[in-house]
Amino acid sequence: MKKIVVLGSVLLIALSAQAGLYRWVDDAGNVHFSDKVPAAASKKSHSELNKTGDVTKTVDPSSLQNEKELEEIAANEKAKQEEIRRIKQEAMDIVYKRDDYLLATYENEDEIKHSFESKIKMLKGNSRILEAQNNVLSKKIVKLEKKVSTVKHKDTLLSLSGKIVNINKTIVQYKQALEENETQIAKLSANYKIDLERFIELTK
Repeated sequence: MKKIVVLGSVLLIALSAQAGLYRWVDDAGNVHFSDKVPAAASKKSHSELNKTGDVTKTVDPSSLQNEKELEEIAANEKAKQEEIRRIKQEAMDIVYKRDDYLLATYENEDEIKHSFESKIKMLKGNSRILEAQNNVLSKKIVKLEKKVSTVKHKDTLLSLSGKIVNINKTIVQYKQALEENETQIAKLSANYKIDLERFIELTK
């Protein structure tokens, strides 16, 4: 059977003397009344009573925890929305800066086209040079490999092998440069279309 325990003095005296009184239940199921809630009891459900002994407030720590979690979720959502707004603003700033550049750099659509064609021409010219150099080195590799097959002197063989290694490294670099050129050409082509359409929109 549950016991009712009053801490301090008689319940009626406590009710009349104290501004606040609390009702709580311990782990054994005993009901307690006191003017303060012990630390251990504060983690459990407890009630606040008025001077007439009526419950004025019930505190449920689990509910408070849920409220805290909801507050944290709300705070995280707010931070997320602020981050989204920041990213959108940065994107808009980039657009506005690009708009300013287009209007300050070009007078008409033909100038944009001419600028694009000039850059493409330069990149394609670089690609042709790289391809030509690559072909020269590839032929040199073939000659050196044939020569290696006929050389018997160790020092000469090492020298030729070293040249082949270095030439192959250069060929790899040329191929990378060619790939970068192709990427740049594709990027320029995409930007040209975007810039031209945006310029037309801005100058309508």
